[in-house]
Amino acid sequence: MSEKIWDSPPPLDAVDERIMWILVKDGRASVTDIAAEVGLSKSTVSSRIQNLRREGVLRGIHADPNHEAFGLRIQALVFVRLRAQMRPQVAEYARLVIELPTVMSAFHLTGGDDFIVHLSCVSPRHLREVVETQLSIHPAVASTRTQLVYDWARGDANMDHLEGWAHVRGTSSEYPSAFTGRSAP
Repeated sequence: MSEKIWDSPPPLDAVDERIMWILVKDGRASVTDIAAEVGLSKSTVSSRIQNLRREGVLRGIHADPNHEAFGLRIQALVFVRLRAQMRPQVAEYARLVIELPTVMSAFHLTGGDDFIVHLSCVSPRHLREVVETQLSIHPAVASTRTQLVYDWARGDANMDHLEGWAHVRGTSSEYPSAFTGRSAP
């Protein structure tokens, strides 16, 4: 959870945004294909991608495995609340949690809970063991609450109906509602 932190993010021009959009939709897109789509040379696109990585805008390109294929049939969200006097240990807890082998992602939050930890486990017994012996055991933890995940989908993997980052940043009245099929009032 120690990503690059900006006072203000680096400025991205329309070409950088388009390159990032292409990579979000297809992380396997070749530099040749990206260059053709944005109208630049392969060397320019390659240089831009390197700059996006260096600046922390492009943090990585990852496989999206089906965890069940590996015997990890149970997913859960664990809501973790830290003790008030242990707030200085937030960074340490985050570092330890993200290194656990069953953790898919971890989110540091505002509000009543301090973290949501997304786990992928073999069985209910395995899930209980992870929560009881790894997530809850840290002295900073006041409580945990676990909820099973029935199903999940990545939003960025399902954005084919959008044209780019402008739609993501836009207001709900600027594009049709997924629930009603028409623009929001």
